[in-house]
Amino acid sequence: MREIERSEDIFLLADDVAKAIGVAPQNLREQAKDEPHKLGFNVIVVGTSIKIPRVPFLKYVRGSSQ
Repeated sequence: MREIERSEDIFLLADDVAKAIGVAPQNLREQAKDEPHKLGFNVIVVGTSIKIPRVPFLKYVRGSSQ
């Protein structure tokens, strides 16, 4: 989580987010493709690529809606 917080990247990879929230990366990818609304944070799916906007993800993890 600290690495994500210190990052200046606009987007995170599924591997990074999965590690931070304690799930298998492939499960996160499948959920992002099949039912992204159930994740609780924004995802961008283009073909087989999954990108997660870093700032909204951090707000989700922190429990903030701002």
